Amino acid sequence: MSATDCGSALSRRGFLAAGAASAVLVGLDGAGAFVRQSGQAVFLRPPGASSEDDLLARCNRCQRCVQACPYSIVQPLALTAAFFTQGTPALSFKTGFCDFCMKCVEACPTGALSFQAPSCDDIGVAKVVEDACIAWDWAGCTVCVDECPVEGALTLDELARPVVDEALCDGCGKCELKCPAASLLAYDAATLEKGIYVVPRTCEAASVAGACTSEALERGRGVAAQEGAIHA
Repeated sequence: MSATDCGSALSRRGFLAAGAASAVLVGLDGAGAFVRQSGQAVFLRPPGASSEDDLLARCNRCQRCVQACPYSIVQPLALTAAFFTQGTPALSFKTGFCDFCMKCVEACPTGALSFQAPSCDDIGVAKVVEDACIAWDWAGCTVCVDECPVEGALTLDELARPVVDEALCDGCGKCELKCPAASLLAYDAATLEKGIYVVPRTCEAASVAGACTSEALERGRGVAAQEGAIHA
């Protein structure tokens, strides 16, 4: 599926308006973990998480994983669409990215985060947002490609736009953390979005091949970057 097939792009202002409206129900701090999928909430979880149901059943909300994370990217969920997710860990790439140090897994006393889970080396996948990405919009920004720690996971196409190799990407979040779209385009109130986001591989947005429009991302991922649901 081409980027065009993702659906007609919302204006940046329209995307933010949609995000603000959704934030009444579910807010997010920083990089965000909330994804809508078939009416259910899916969150970007730390390494070692298996299925959402398994994590919710095993997690005792002790927040030892939160305390163990040296980069403060593991955060407990606060107000969410489902009260039973409150206090469970989700990832926010506002202040750092994951280097898979596994401190969170080591700290977990219940097996909610386990070394046997596939997510120990694969948190999610990065998705380029074509109508928010600077390189897709008007300038040759290569920050995400330059910063990516996985060789070949992010490259440039023939038009110098970032392309994600979804087989190589491990969802570490460094691209999302370093993306300068919000700051470089801050003169336009409707561009306060990152040009790349990490999403769980199980969400609808992850199934879209190539770059995605903000409309497709909002539809398949939910709110991208609002405040509230993750405790700072």
